[in-house]
Amino acid sequence: MRAKRTLLTRHESELKDNHYWLGLLTHLQSPDVPYKRVECLRDLRAMYESATIDDLYDAYTHFDFSDESVFTCVGTSGKTPPPPPDRARLDALVSALDGSARGSGVQSAGWSNGSSSSSSNGAAAGGATLPADWASAL
Repeated sequence: MRAKRTLLTRHESELKDNHYWLGLLTHLQSPDVPYKRVECLRDLRAMYESATIDDLYDAYTHFDFSDESVFTCVGTSGKTPPPPPDRARLDALVSALDGSARGSGVQSAGWSNGSSSSSSNGAAAGGATLPADWASAL
């Protein structure tokens, strides 16, 4: 299976990278992930080699990838929460996105404000779409 070979090659290559190791070690001692143990990391290669297509389909059926179930969480660290955003600055940004700034840097980076545009970038090209009321959540 070509995908398995690619995964194994990437794993072997990334073992030389500290960032990869940090990702593997994340939540290793967390009570929220009780079955993640150092043995899991030690056995990654054997697990990758023994995985079958049926295993992948079985795992896939346990996930819900619908828009309602997938979300993004932004965490911060520190003893105090960050200050609230500058409301006037956010309002100006929203106005710029809704007005004359369409097709500018934000949209051409793959973001769209949900309206149609003649730009070849944005949501039609696979970029994310900002909901109309995204600033109200801040």
